[in-house]
Amino acid sequence: MNKGVKKSKKAQVTIFIIIAIVIVAGIILVLSVNSNARHFILSIFSGKDDRVIQVNDYITNCLKDSTDNALFYNGLQGGYFTTPDKSVFYRTDNLSLSRYIPYYLDKNKIIPNKEQLEKELNDAITNNIKDCLNLNNLQIDTNLTYNIDNLNVKTSLTKDVVNSLLYFPVYLDIGNKKILLDNYDFQEKTNYLLLHNVSVQLTEIQLENEDSICLSCISDIAKKNNLNISNQDAEGIVNNSRIIIYNLIKENSDKKTEFFSFAHKFYKT
Repeated sequence: MNKGVKKSKKAQVTIFIIIAIVIVAGIILVLSVNSNARHFILSIFSGKDDRVIQVNDYITNCLKDSTDNALFYNGLQGGYFTTPDKSVFYRTDNLSLSRYIPYYLDKNKIIPNKEQLEKELNDAITNNIKDCLNLNNLQIDTNLTYNIDNLNVKTSLTKDVVNSLLYFPVYLDIGNKKILLDNYDFQEKTNYLLLHNVSVQLTEIQLENEDSICLSCISDIAKKNNLNISNQDAEGIVNNSRIIIYNLIKENSDKKTEFFSFAHKFYKT
């Protein structure tokens, strides 16, 4: 008799576990395909108004997209949002990717440090995000108060992560209250700093070899860091100079391809 009771209880527990798994799986599925349902469910569990979650998610997604764009385009320009005067124009078949590439070597090293990279990313994200932060695109039944010029971006780079912080105050009228949202953050894996460090190594090796290109050195660095390194002479260069453009390509852990470009300038004697 006791054995039968134990079996019955064990069967009930198993059924409850299966039901719980089905419910959780259903919630995950709904969250992944329906943003409105996601906001509603999150509002229940977090205790926050659904409209607050919508606005926060929208701004955070703007920060994500702006960070991704900054990493991509700044990488194509040697880490710069605004390229320095000592740069060479690089024309490609895709006109949107034609750009100025900075010299990392022009008699001496001219390489941005980590702090400069972060500042250039800040400038790029600030420029990009203003186009995205049109909160009129949000169809929510509440009044929003904000100033598009009252924002501040701070970006930091570590070994394999970029972290973007955005200060952008937005007031929501919820009932008789004004709810303030002002701080947002986004973080993701990136090879950006690694690609910059490899660029520094290649430039230092080039300084040691003067006008000679150490092909074996380039090959060894590429293998060691599991990336592709291509170089080519810039077209249409005169005035007794030679310019070599380097393009570094690496796939990150999310299978996203990242690029980094820079140039070396030599003078013919």
